[in-house]
Amino acid sequence: MPVSTSLQLSRSISQPLFGGEYDNLTADCATIRQGDIVELTQNKDGADVFGRHFGVIVTANCDLAFDKHRGLLTYVPIIPIECYVQHFTCPRMLESEEKSSLDELRKKILTERDEVFFDRVFDMLYAELYPVEEICNKVPLGQAAKTRIRAHSAIVDTRRNYTLADAPDHSFNQIKVLAKDLDRILKPKKSFPDRYSAEMHRRLTKSLAGDALFLGKISTEHDRGYTAVLRMIRELRQDRVSLTAVSERIKQNFYTARRMSRLSTLYTHRLVQQMSQVFTDIGLPVDYEAFRDSLIETRLSELLS
Repeated sequence: MPVSTSLQLSRSISQPLFGGEYDNLTADCATIRQGDIVELTQNKDGADVFGRHFGVIVTANCDLAFDKHRGLLTYVPIIPIECYVQHFTCPRMLESEEKSSLDELRKKILTERDEVFFDRVFDMLYAELYPVEEICNKVPLGQAAKTRIRAHSAIVDTRRNYTLADAPDHSFNQIKVLAKDLDRILKPKKSFPDRYSAEMHRRLTKSLAGDALFLGKISTEHDRGYTAVLRMIRELRQDRVSLTAVSERIKQNFYTARRMSRLSTLYTHRLVQQMSQVFTDIGLPVDYEAFRDSLIETRLSELLS
């Protein structure tokens, strides 16, 4: 199973026929409210991917009603799902893959050599001075260790050269090439020859973190799957958000966003709730968690012995 292109990925994740996330605007929607979805109109070709798609207003309705927001609307960006995967999931996956591969490489080398020898191989891999085959020829190791060196080199090169191109397909192609290289180098069992390609596809399609909310459909015309990025709080001027096509014709090139739909009440409440959880979570020290697990294990061992 190959890694999907951006089009295939967005289709596989989204539910195009599911439109419960948003409401079409009606005649009584004369004012901006929390949950309004806006299209950002003046940064279509900009380098900032989070400023050239959509946003959802999160300013509280009471602040809007009593003008406590001083004319500045707070919103979080909404980006196509493939852009989210490209900017967040792929880099995290490559980082995780490199770490686990390095651990495996270390184990392979230490079955034949010592830690000093592993450090030597590590330095050669990361120095960007030696082709991988030259490294394999220089080090007296068995084939299993050399195979792992080749695999790790492919991962390191992909992570080093991974680019956030304007076209997500280009970024996904780098992941697809890496998966095929790992399948070729490591040669999974014949019953599952495309193991790494399938695993990367699975990880990409199950990739949303707690600081993101999936929205399958945000308007009649936009139904390919989107993600509200909850950590990226931004602002725009309320007087620069157009509510009607007429206002845009009257003030051409004035508006920076246009309102196009509104999240339904359920999804507005869920977005704000999830957003508050992102910023109010309190993490406890790692030492505390290790002590907790150790103490619980000791006490249970005493009680069950």
